[in-house]
This record gives sequence, C-alpha cells and structure tokens, in this order.
Amino acid sequence: MHVNVEKTSERPTIIAVRDDGVSLRVIGPDRKFSPPHDLIHFIVEKGMHLQRGFWGSIAAGAKFSSMEVIDGRQKPRANERSIQIIKANEHFLSEAEAIVGAFQTTLHDVAPDEEALWRLLRTRGRKFEGALIHPTWAQLVSFREQWEELSVGRAIRLEWS
Repeated sequence: MHVNVEKTSERPTIIAVRDDGVSLRVIGPDRKFSPPHDLIHFIVEKGMHLQRGFWGSIAAGAKFSSMEVIDGRQKPRANERSIQIIKANEHFLSEAEAIVGAFQTTLHDVAPDEEALWRLLRTRGRKFEGALIHPTWAQLVSFREQWEELSVGRAIRLEWS
C-alpha cells in the first residue's frame, strides 16, 4: 500500500492506495497538528512495527468511518471483511493510538526530546519494543521537518510494507 498526501491550506488530502487497487480518502480531524495526526500514526506505526494499528488495518482491508472509497472496485463482502478486521484488531488499534499519542505529545512539547518520550511511554504503561524507539523518534522528527518545509499544493508519497 502507498499513501499520497497533499498539503493544503486546510487539512491535508490523504489518499491510501491499497494493494487490491482500491483508493480511499482518509478524512482527518480538523485539528491542525504538524504533521497531521494520521501521518504521525503512519510514521510511528511503521517504525514501531505496529502492523495491526490504523494503517496496517487499512492495508489489510479495513475501511473506517472517516474514509471513503474514491477509486477501484472493492471485493465482494468488503464491508463485512472490514468489520471483521477492525473487530479482530480492536486491542491493537487501541494500543497503537496510545503509543502514537505519546509520540505526538512529545513531538509537540516545547522542548521535545527522546528522553521525554521514554518517560511518557513508561508512565502510560504501554508495551513496546524499546530498540525501535530511537529510530522511530528520529524518523518522526525528520518527517516533521519535511512536512513543515513542504509547500502548499505539494505532495509526499509514503510506502507501507
């Protein structure tokens, strides 16, 4: 799956193109984070190997209420399959949200640093792979810089594997 993200003056345009050829528009919340919350999810879930979080669920065939199909033909019983995936991944989706929340909170602190992230993850009592924290944090900081330098009307392509 790949995700194309166009920066706009409002919320970004996020299009996920799954391996089955279905394109989905992800309609993010109105809040203005930099980078946007759903993109922080992408970077953190990929970096932390959270394969059953938001983006992994989408890649597997889930379609959340904040999404709409804009191109491609869904397989028969796609809606039932989506419900099954979301239900099966419910715990993982919750854990991913908590871990992403810690990264996002730290990223938007006045003086964000990796040690603050570690403290926040520990206080929230989440299970995570410690060796993945440093490279994921570095990737997120780098992505934020890339996002902030991106001009309105330009796009970024992200690959989910």
